[in-house]
Amino acid sequence: MEQYEVGQILYMTSSKSFKIIPIQVVEEVVRTTISGKEKTYMICFPDNEKTVTDINKLKGKIFKTINAIETHLIDNTKTAIKQLIKEAELIKNDAFGSIKKIDEVIADEPMQQSNPDDIIKVDLGNGQIGRISKKQIPILGA
Repeated sequence: MEQYEVGQILYMTSSKSFKIIPIQVVEEVVRTTISGKEKTYMICFPDNEKTVTDINKLKGKIFKTINAIETHLIDNTKTAIKQLIKEAELIKNDAFGSIKKIDEVIADEPMQQSNPDDIIKVDLGNGQIGRISKKQIPILGA
């Protein structure tokens, strides 16, 4: 079990709502039994009744600092976002198939094929293809 100090402020994530709850350690309890010593802590909630309960009964996760809880929440959020993106990609592939990116299309299909008539085809964009004879280009036709 984690060690705490009486008076120490801890932070807890709520399992019921998306909140950070500050709690205070108000008592350290050490029990000596036949099986050995047990240490637990009693914490106080910031509610109007100043509810005190055993730290082991808490459902949320406990953090010693605001920075630790911030890091935890950001990491969880990033993980959730990555999972959402992964699921969206799977749905996209199932619904629409794998769509090649323009770079992949260009790499798969060479722009200039060898042509016995010495005609060069040039992609002009917007679906237009230009054709020119190598003989019409002074450097190539010589």
